[in-house]
Amino acid sequence: MCISALLIAAACGPKEPAEQPQPATTAEAPAASEPATEPAPAPEPATESAPKSETPSASDAVNGPPGALRDQCLKVCGKVAAKCSKNVAENCELNCLKYDKTPRACESYASAALRCAEGAKDLPCAAMAPESCAKDYRTLTECERAPDTFQVKKEEKKKLPEGWGVYDEAAFSVPVPGGMTKSTAGKESVWTATSGKIRYVVRKLPALTEKLTPKSQLRLANEWLKPCTMKMKLHGHVEKDDRSTLLYDSGCKDGGERHGMVYSTPNALYIVGVEAPAGEKADVETFVYGFVLK
Repeated sequence: MCISALLIAAACGPKEPAEQPQPATTAEAPAASEPATEPAPAPEPATESAPKSETPSASDAVNGPPGALRDQCLKVCGKVAAKCSKNVAENCELNCLKYDKTPRACESYASAALRCAEGAKDLPCAAMAPESCAKDYRTLTECERAPDTFQVKKEEKKKLPEGWGVYDEAAFSVPVPGGMTKSTAGKESVWTATSGKIRYVVRKLPALTEKLTPKSQLRLANEWLKPCTMKMKLHGHVEKDDRSTLLYDSGCKDGGERHGMVYSTPNALYIVGVEAPAGEKADVETFVYGFVLK
């Protein structure tokens, strides 16, 4: 399944208007127990001027010793400033003030989200968190809704279909129906498992010498998936750290289908997919999304 781009809190928190100082009020004097015989003296004029109500600039608002979370947020804003407009960067800094009010029970989740955003290669110039950090920001948001009772839900390990097991290789592991056989042709290594007429395949190719772009994706995928390139769809391209993934779906002239994911690393390219004849239904989710690079 591809990763959904979720519109959640910005990498530096949602925007909030700066609080305006309230005008000073004079408390009423308690009623006297007896009537006054002389008029009360006039109050002395105030010696201090009223506080200014001007909205602070970004630099003024974040001036002073920040808390640990605000300091982390400002580091994210430094990354934003390097790639985005000045206005976007200033809004990011102002929004960092929000982290001073983070509930104590949620501080660790806020820290994890900000660390992820600081190192994210997909940090956007928009009011949304990096897609690669969506899980961390979702956890923070859920904690802030009920900080006194929040607990991280433990993800239950999905059971494998009957007859499936985990194949463990030096560079990866993957759930498969039965075992896998390995073959080599030139610079390509291929691991194959079968279930009836369906083939579950892991291909290892030399690392890419170019970056995956919308234009290069199409050209390369036509090479990787031939001769089954009919109705080809490429989607879910995600870059994280030194790796990137790309989902694909395509068809063959005989009605067969190909579904899988491409993993690009500095050392190798892996194409993990299923090959199903027309009318056959393969377990794409268990195989493709169960593949783990070590």
